Amino acid sequence: MIASLYVHVPFCLKKCDYCDFFSVTTKETDQFPVYLEALKAEIQDKKTRLRISRWGTVYVGGGTPSLLQPAHLDYLGKILPKTEENTIEANPEDITAEWLHACTANGFNRISIGIQTLDDTSLSQIGRRGSKLRTLKSLELLQQYWNGRISVDLMTGLPGQTVQRLSHDIDVLVKQGISHFSVYSLTVEEGTPLARTIHTGKINLPDENTADSLWISARDQLIASGFCQYEVSNFALPGFESVHNLNYWESGNWIGAGPAASGTLRRGAEAVRETNTQDIQLWLEKPGQAHETEEITGIQHIQEYIMMGMRLLRGISIPAFSERFSSEIMDLIPRTIATWRAKGYLVHSEDRLFLTSDGILYLNRFLSDVIAELSDDEPGS
Repeated sequence: MIASLYVHVPFCLKKCDYCDFFSVTTKETDQFPVYLEALKAEIQDKKTRLRISRWGTVYVGGGTPSLLQPAHLDYLGKILPKTEENTIEANPEDITAEWLHACTANGFNRISIGIQTLDDTSLSQIGRRGSKLRTLKSLELLQQYWNGRISVDLMTGLPGQTVQRLSHDIDVLVKQGISHFSVYSLTVEEGTPLARTIHTGKINLPDENTADSLWISARDQLIASGFCQYEVSNFALPGFESVHNLNYWESGNWIGAGPAASGTLRRGAEAVRETNTQDIQLWLEKPGQAHETEEITGIQHIQEYIMMGMRLLRGISIPAFSERFSSEIMDLIPRTIATWRAKGYLVHSEDRLFLTSDGILYLNRFLSDVIAELSDDEPGS
């Protein structure tokens, strides 16, 4: 079986105010070797137990993987497979020439940088470390010492953000030769420091219409700059799409390693998901074993397949859907398809089902209709 590998590095110097992903804050690096030893054991265990014959791609995310020092990357390079795409996430303020040399020497050929914005005020208000000056310095280092691919994350809907400031950010980054952009609207998760700050009225976010306009302006500028929107939030120059993430959206197989990481293996109409414990000490004691297992079958699996596939601008392959589920998608959600085609937002070609570039803006509404219709047809509903 071929599977991608996701590695979770759960360490951060400081947790961003908007973040609700699992991570722990630390300034100590002496625990990293212990973490890496456990990671090695887990990857070996899962490769054998789950009968992985070949790794398709590798993605090291976090947390903040760029906290790993060159010596740690040297060890990581010995335990990770070398694939067509080995990605590591980084914060701009952590990037040094030595760190980039270590990434190259240890098989990484793609870096995903969490820039979010070049506006220092917005960075401060969402509790993110770093600055415009430090980000620009990191981009200079990448130009000098990095020959691999570069992806950057940008956020829209930030406090104080305007179309002009966002346009400036994109213009600067495009001129730096960035080949891939992930553009996300800020989501305020309850229980985060950002949510509490907003509730107190200390900062204000753009209203919904303004936030939507900001994201659309970013999309339009990137397309005008030669980027293709291939997924609802992702834009790439031709040939620079994220192979690893495409595997998620096309419902392929992947293994998760590290605290809180999850993976999913799919066999026809069935799937099994393993999610690791968030208890780091328990994970260190039993790497590869401290996890929960979930069987994904029937309507749940079909829902997940559609939810992931319709994120892509090319949508879902109708023959692939039929082969996996022994059912025709047109027979499962006929009302939703008819309604969205009538709106002009959905296209049903000979072999694919996909939302138009305008329709993708309403993806969540479309998926709500899909889930409702599938639930109506589920036995016992």
